[in-house]
Parts: sequence; C-alpha cells; structure tokens
Amino acid sequence: MAIAVAVARCTQEGDIIALRGPLGAGKTQFVRGLATGLGIDPVQVTSPTFVLIHEYENPRDRPILVHIDGYRISGPGDLDSIGWEPGGAELAGGAIVAIEWADRLGNQLGRHYLAVELAHETQNHRRIAVTPYGSWISRTERLIAALNTCNHDRSSKR
Repeated sequence: MAIAVAVARCTQEGDIIALRGPLGAGKTQFVRGLATGLGIDPVQVTSPTFVLIHEYENPRDRPILVHIDGYRISGPGDLDSIGWEPGGAELAGGAIVAIEWADRLGNQLGRHYLAVELAHETQNHRRIAVTPYGSWISRTERLIAALNTCNHDRSSKR
C-alpha cells in the first residue's frame, strides 16, 4: 500500500500505470493504494474483472481514478467497448488510469506509462519493480524520492 501511495503522489492527469503479475500478486491491492494516495476511499476499489472498467470519483480537486482489468481483453473490440484508443489518450484525459493485466493490451498500451511488476516472494511478501516509460522518465528522480519514503526492505532497493 505504501508503495502505491508513493506512486500516487507522483501522478498527474493523463497518467497510465500498467500493472503486471500473477493471480494474487496484489494488483487490485496496489490500485487501492493508488486510490488512498489520490484521496479516494480505497474501500470502493474492487476488481473490475467482469465489467472490465471502474471509475472512482475523486472528492478532492484531483483526477478521477479509472481502473481497468485487462484479464478478459481478447482483442481490439473489447478495448473499443471501454473507450480505449491506442495509448489511452481519450480515456486517460482527466484521469489516472491503472490497468491490471496490462500485458494483455499489447501495443495498444502506448509509450507513456509506469510499469509496475508484482511477484510473489512468500505468502506475505511481494517483490515490486517500478519502471518508467515515456513521459514518466522525466519524473524518475521524484518517483525514487517518493518510493524511498516507504517503509519497506531497503536491502533490495534499486
């Protein structure tokens, strides 16, 4: 949660966060952390597996959070049905977009996103790798500073 809250502090309108990892790795939990960091009640956040997309209004003067689950995305038609254009520009306008199973979007993801890879270490521990692409690269130092404030195992910091 702390890592997602730190990432949320570095977001700006139009950002895309691409979440990848196996079942149970914590992708939806990460989105709850993003919601917390954006000032949105994390209790609202549920997996959009069957509806593909949820939107969470922000009570503050911040962008809404759009939460997409790409697990059932089977092609461009599914992306069209949720209003996704290559790179997500239209859907991301006025929002922060978090996409679970982002690898299923293929080249439709675009070039400007923050990749978050979650992996199981043990039942109660996860390894999280954060990699900026495109417009996120200019915020790398700010992102590192925010992540360094988290209470996590600093021995694996990269």
